[in-house]
This record gives sequence, C-alpha cells and structure tokens, in this order.
Amino acid sequence: MAPPTRVTKGLEKVVVPAANFGLNFVSSYHPPQIEFRAARVKEDPAELEKAAETLKQAGAIVLRGFYSTSQIDRLRGSVEPFFEEAEQWRNADPKHLEDQRVLVQNGVRKTLNGYGSILKHPKPVLNFRIDEDAGLVDLFHPERIFEPQGAIGVADPNKESLVQTLLERAFSCHFKTSVRNLYLNDSVVRTRGFHIDGLDMKSKNFLYLTDVGSDEDGPYSYALGTHRASKRLRAANLRYNASLGRRWDDFPLHASRRRVVFHGERGDLIISMQFGAHRGLPQHWNRRRIVLVHTVAEVKKARAEVAPDGAAPLAVNPQQDPPSAHA
Repeated sequence: MAPPTRVTKGLEKVVVPAANFGLNFVSSYHPPQIEFRAARVKEDPAELEKAAETLKQAGAIVLRGFYSTSQIDRLRGSVEPFFEEAEQWRNADPKHLEDQRVLVQNGVRKTLNGYGSILKHPKPVLNFRIDEDAGLVDLFHPERIFEPQGAIGVADPNKESLVQTLLERAFSCHFKTSVRNLYLNDSVVRTRGFHIDGLDMKSKNFLYLTDVGSDEDGPYSYALGTHRASKRLRAANLRYNASLGRRWDDFPLHASRRRVVFHGERGDLIISMQFGAHRGLPQHWNRRRIVLVHTVAEVKKARAEVAPDGAAPLAVNPQQDPPSAHA
C-alpha cells in the first residue's frame, strides 16, 4: 500500500490516505477529483464528459497511464542519448555549437531574440536556460528529430486528438497545436513562483517521461480554479506585482491556497490551462526530470488564415521572455 500523502492545513499538519490521488494540497480548500484513467476516458463517453467538466472547473486534470511505461521507455531510448550528447554544448564556445540537427543557444551564444523567432526557425532549437532556469534544457520541435517509436512518437495524432477533444468539450472552442517541447530539468534548484502564461486560451499538456515520485524530483504544480479568477483577484495581483517591481504575470496572491502537486509515473499526462496559476517545484541536487510538452491554443478566426502550417499562432509578444519552462 502506498504511503500517506501529507496535507498542510493552516499550521496544523494532518495525514490523509494516499488514495487522494497522490496530490498534495494546502489550506482547508478541498480539491475536486481531478485524476482519471486514460483508458476509461478514451473508451467511456460518460467518463470523457466528466473529465471535460472537471477540466473546465478546475483548470487542470491528470490522465494516468496515458502511455504505458514500456512505450515511454522506448521513447527515452532515443531521448536520453540525445541529451547526453547535447551536454557538450552547455558551456561551449560559439565555434563549437554547430550541429546539423539543431540550432544551439546557451549562455555563450544567443542567435535568436524572442519567442516567436525560436518558433519560426527552420531547425529545432536547443535552448540552455540560465539565471532562474539554470539547469534546464529546452528542445523546441522535438518531433523533427525523433522518429516515432512503434506505438509512440513525440507527435502521436491518436493521443493528441483525445486531448483536443477534452479541451473542446470543456471550453467550447477549437484548438490547434502551437508547439511541442522536450524539457530536461537537471538539478534545477531554483524555480519561478506561481505565474500565468498570459490571458489567452491556451493549454500545456505535460507527459512525464520519468517517474516523479516526490517533491525532490521537481513536479508540476497548479492552483486549481485560478483560470477562472475574478477580475478583482487578477487586479490585486497586478497591483502587488507593480508595487514590488515584479513581472506582471506573477500570481503570488491566493494561489498557494489552492495548490496541488502532481506526483506521477512515467506515462502520466497533465492537462493544464496556462491562464491559471502554475509553477514547477525546485528539484534537489542530482535529480532529473524529463517531460514532453504539447502546447495547444485556441484557433482565433481573425488569425487562423495566416497561421503557418495550419498551426494556431501564439499570442506572445516577440519581445517578451518565453513562458517559464518549469511550468
């Protein structure tokens, strides 16, 4: 039997059974049931509707067993050697950063300015983050590098269509893929606090490629219901941020009261609405986490006709920093 999950309630710590879906929550807020078995959601229309309604209300759900562990291990057989090879570029001089497969950016060389430039570059971009993201390696467009591994690839249309169906049932609008990323978090001991990725209708879907069994592994965290935050609460966060010189999209107020932390096994998928407050927890030293991230955005009719390759464009100012990849 799994060990109990600890829940902090005010200053008093209590212990609840681990059957509460492996999710830690803070304060007296009682989260809804946000865990679903992927197979049941796929096969049972009633379960799909329940998952969609929960996503609409909570802003995040987890689909357990979205891929089997054996499928994930086959994909990691390609992904992990790539990251091991890429380590040579982390602190390399510019003349040693050339590669036929990817454009490499690190603290020594930064060729592209702005998130939009990275998305549109013809090569996949391998980004070594610095400062608060130190220890993170972010690969844009991994599907251009890794071939499908039998029943699994980094862009499996059958799997992604289930996610799209859930999103469209939940929010009554159309979604299309914006970008895919592959994150390697290696000893990321300092991460950004709760924040939002703008106000547009956008989802990030996090597929764990490694087991994330404890806070030490740096799991994803979401403040349930904050995607439906009132104008008053959003305005209060804006004023608070401005008074301290923080980024406008930080969400420090109220978020921790509704926090859930997603522990899970490789193959689990988290669907997260990014206009709600979220963050990735800092890791302990020598902990590694690999996550495949599928970002989808609402198709806006006014802009859909000019979207490249049928992908919905991101409503991101090219001069802004890219969204935090801890989230």
